[in-house]
Amino acid sequence: MIANKSFIYIGANDRNALLDVTYPAANANGNLYFIVHGFKSFKDWGFYPYIANTLAEKGNTVVKINFSHNGVGIDEDTREKFIDLDAFGNNNFSKELIDIQNAINFLQKSTDDVFKKCDTQNITLIGHSRGGGMAIIAAEKLNCFTKIITLNAVSSFENLLAGIHIEAWKVSGVHYIANARTNQQMPLYFQLHEDYFMHQSAFDISVKASNLQMPFLIIHAANDETVNIAHARNIISSAPDAKLKIIENTGHTFEATHPFSSASEAMLQVMQLILEF
Repeated sequence: MIANKSFIYIGANDRNALLDVTYPAANANGNLYFIVHGFKSFKDWGFYPYIANTLAEKGNTVVKINFSHNGVGIDEDTREKFIDLDAFGNNNFSKELIDIQNAINFLQKSTDDVFKKCDTQNITLIGHSRGGGMAIIAAEKLNCFTKIITLNAVSSFENLLAGIHIEAWKVSGVHYIANARTNQQMPLYFQLHEDYFMHQSAFDISVKASNLQMPFLIIHAANDETVNIAHARNIISSAPDAKLKIIENTGHTFEATHPFSSASEAMLQVMQLILEF
């Protein structure tokens, strides 16, 4: 049997955000996993709870966080809804790194029983898509992470900005992107561009990947329509000691949708690789 607890941690700009723990009700093995979500996403989207539940069934404790500026709410009715598009528009890479740091500080200082058997200095980090890129940045910066697994991770944040007309974005101050699932037009304020180029060296995924001194598993879908498999090849060229596993005949979400219904064959392969690693 597995159980879940929710906490509020203080993220960037002192903003409240949710942190969930999924854990075995008995016989916890002390292993701790930490999952970060991708762009236009949240901790309860699609396959994240499936991964957490499956790991917990094997005796592990799993932390999932919402980034503080991902735009979703913190109560039961809004935790899966983008209710604060202004916060979404004001998100940036610096804030997401602060969020990860603050969430780690929260669980390391927590006196809750759920963390008593966990080694909070020995954490396996999992990140998907843009969250995979951020996971590489965090793993290189924070010494509590000792293994990293990326799922369809980006190899450059600059690539995410490449399709936007920069001058028009600068003049208007905002660029809108469609969320096909929710039919929302989601703003990206120009501060995202400014933050990235102000701290470009700190968010160079290739350089940070080359600095990693830990076991590193790169999982990528062969037919990823959002983050081309070239991103995985770029990352492993920077981190040749990493392991690259390609999942054939699947795309960016391994056929998962939200709400999650069941694990596809591709998702089962991903889960098996995570467990073996």
